[in-house]
Amino acid sequence: MTELDLLFIHPPRNFEFLTHNLEKRSSYLTMPMGLFSMADLLEREGFNVKIINYALEKHLNHNFSLPKYLERYNPKIIGVDLQWALHSAGALDIIKMAKILYPSSFTVLGGYTATYFAKEIMNAYDFIDGIIKSDAEVPIVQLAKNVNSLDKVPNLIYRNNGKIYDNNITYLTENLDELNFTNFHFLEHWKEYISYTYNVMHNAWPVEMARGCPFNCVNCAGSYATYSRYIGRKKTIFRSPYKVVEDIKKVAEVSDINGIYYGHGIYPVTEKYFMEINKLIREEKMDVYAELELWRLPMSEKAIQDFIET
Repeated sequence: MTELDLLFIHPPRNFEFLTHNLEKRSSYLTMPMGLFSMADLLEREGFNVKIINYALEKHLNHNFSLPKYLERYNPKIIGVDLQWALHSAGALDIIKMAKILYPSSFTVLGGYTATYFAKEIMNAYDFIDGIIKSDAEVPIVQLAKNVNSLDKVPNLIYRNNGKIYDNNITYLTENLDELNFTNFHFLEHWKEYISYTYNVMHNAWPVEMARGCPFNCVNCAGSYATYSRYIGRKKTIFRSPYKVVEDIKKVAEVSDINGIYYGHGIYPVTEKYFMEINKLIREEKMDVYAELELWRLPMSEKAIQDFIET
């Protein structure tokens, strides 16, 4: 048995209908890219870490058993992402199952939705030992180092002897270039995941580009107001164009990528940023298509032509 310091489990949308939805988009295989960056940082610090995508594993093997997988690796910490609200049922079911099977493991949630509802979740579900709020790269490393000294872990709300303690958000990622989002080997069946992102989810590969937003769109929970109030981020930060293109090259080299999805929208202030990325793609003579969201009009004729040319 190879013991793991930390196992990340990406939950299905739900368990009740998963068997019927395995071939459909509603199985929701898509994972937050931060799982890769966290796993990479943990490995740099000497920890053994893996990621599994539960819906993907069931897709590949209908007899896949999470209890048997956990028995194989006996993880000290079990982390479940709750980034999008539609995963709420699946995330809670996964982490409850894990806690029942391995009561000595520390169970932790993270992600945007988990952050927003952190206190409510902790009060309602005693099988969750903690939630990392906001950016989690450094906090997850600190959790792995201080699982017996939880007061030292930034951004963590946790349970101790029946009481809930909140360390508050004191850490935010400021330099995305220091993070690695393409170290895919942490994920079981990562080649299939890249393929199924397109073939099942009908999404091009998401490229990590930025965090934060300068706008307050009424229909979006990722607005500036929400980021500022709940995440603690008051400015948008970007990866360098070179790092973005480096990621595109990496995923193209290791897989039959069908295209890329720019993980941030274009608006007047970001036109130059996207044009720098496009220039590098052209210089590399890369043959990929891209999906781009338009967050604000107008988009200049120059930027439109640049995108078409690329």
